[in-house]
Order: sequence, then C-alpha cells, then structure tokens
Amino acid sequence: MVKIIVDDQPHGSWIVRDLKAAVGVDPAKVLAEITPQGLKDLQDDSKIAVHKDEQFMSHARTGGSS
Repeated sequence: MVKIIVDDQPHGSWIVRDLKAAVGVDPAKVLAEITPQGLKDLQDDSKIAVHKDEQFMSHARTGGSS
C-alpha cells in the first residue's frame, strides 16, 4: 500500500476530486488510471484506493454538448 501524506494527514483512499486537487490536476480535466487494458476514466465523485505502482494521467473531457 502506498502512503500519501498531505498536510501531515495520511491518505490511502481518496475521492477523485480531492486527489486531483491535492496533486494539482485542473478540475475541468478527467483523471484516468493507466491500466494494461488502456485508460480507465475516473468519475470525480468516485472513491479510489491508491496502491503501489499505479499510474494516472489527466486529459480533456470529451463528449460535451455545444
């Protein structure tokens, strides 16, 4: 398990929007987990547990209305 400490508070499970804020990802972007099967977009209100060797990236949202 990965131990993440923000402001002296340990974190293992995150709400995606809180993780994005903690690591400086633009709130307008999607945070995605990089998996062997490809990118897995994470919903901002989802709860995730961060584990060793996981990788994430952000990207622009798609499919918006004009």
